[in-house]
Amino acid sequence: MDHPTPMQARRRSLYLSLRQLAEYTGINRGALSLWERGRYIPTADEQARITAVLQDFEIAQTGRGSAPFLTPEERAERATARRLVTLAIRKGALVRGPCETCGSPKGVAHHRDGYADPLRVVWLCGMHHGGEHAAMNNGRREQANVERTKMVQGTLARVRSGVHAKAAADA
Repeated sequence: MDHPTPMQARRRSLYLSLRQLAEYTGINRGALSLWERGRYIPTADEQARITAVLQDFEIAQTGRGSAPFLTPEERAERATARRLVTLAIRKGALVRGPCETCGSPKGVAHHRDGYADPLRVVWLCGMHHGGEHAAMNNGRREQANVERTKMVQGTLARVRSGVHAKAAADA
């Protein structure tokens, strides 16, 4: 039995068909299917369009969104960084400290801004860790809004040209 990829699982959880996702993103349904099966790597533009549509549907259904998808390379980097931090904590090379924002020792987790130096972390309580990710996602969301506007304009132009081409062919 095949296990759904993260994108496929997320699309299904939002009750979107491949046809609907293709329609909203302007990406060929076959290409989306190949991506979901791991046989095609999307371009950055395609990935941004898919992420934007899925985020819109998630926000519409739940009132909240999640971070954009990571590429397979970024996902592997993140997993490696997490493993290195866990091992460093177990060996005593890295010591969990209080939240660097409020000083609370409860519910502290590591946070990093990137994966270039995986052991360079800050310790944040749940509230401040969530706030840090919300700020990161807001920056991404602003960038996605610009991309989404371009995408919608492009989709409208394609639809209009398709309607005009069909009307001309029918005449």
